[in-house]
Amino acid sequence: MSAIIKVSGFKATITDGQWTSDNPALTQILIALLPTWGPSGSDPNPDLHIAQNAVKQLGGIVLEYDETEFEEGTVY
Repeated sequence: MSAIIKVSGFKATITDGQWTSDNPALTQILIALLPTWGPSGSDPNPDLHIAQNAVKQLGGIVLEYDETEFEEGTVY
């Protein structure tokens, strides 16, 4: 799963909990915002939720994201 955000005109991508961006300063800020305990094991879309938290704190928008498909009747 992955998500792409845009903050102050720069794009950044999170894939499997790892941030990348052409802007090294933005990358370092986003890494600092990662939860130290990691994502919840019960979260089906951790990259999306980490990206949403980042834009909530820094401003910006989530441009696109991969959403986990849900199977009816499965408990997550």
